Amino acid sequence: MKKLFFAVLIISIFMLTFSCSKDTSGNTNEGGTTNVLENATTDNGSNTTATTNKWEYEPINLPENDFGGKAFNVITVTNSDNKPYLCFAAEEQNGDEITDALYKRNLAIEEKYNIKINEIQNDSPYVTAEKSILAGDNNYDIIIDYIANIRTMAGLGVLADLYNVPYIKDGINKP
Repeated sequence: MKKLFFAVLIISIFMLTFSCSKDTSGNTNEGGTTNVLENATTDNGSNTTATTNKWEYEPINLPENDFGGKAFNVITVTNSDNKPYLCFAAEEQNGDEITDALYKRNLAIEEKYNIKINEIQNDSPYVTAEKSILAGDNNYDIIIDYIANIRTMAGLGVLADLYNVPYIKDGINKP
């Protein structure tokens, strides 16, 4: 059940994260998707411009679940400067695009799956999470830290291989 919960939440977060984009070029079609013009070179060397939609994706069919208000704990690096790009969650909308997208994404996931997302900021998330994992407490569902620290944890074999998580492994090659 924990693995299914983790998989569903991760996929939902990824889907909502990548669906939260703002078109600043004013170039949208009637469906609301952004058309991004990209330059392409033909075989004869001449440049052409083709219209593609780089935000288009095939949705992943996730099962409906009610987790009964379960806490979903995310441990992150302390964000003393309140930089929105270092946050996983936001308490409220404030007009900043990133903060507002985080707030909307988490609210939608919390409502859909009846969970409560808790962001726990910590000066050394990998040390705290590693202690929890090795003690068997498993207090954290996601660990967000600098790549060097995550690499250290991966070397200890204490992290889940996301290629083995249902719904992630099935959708890994989808656009």
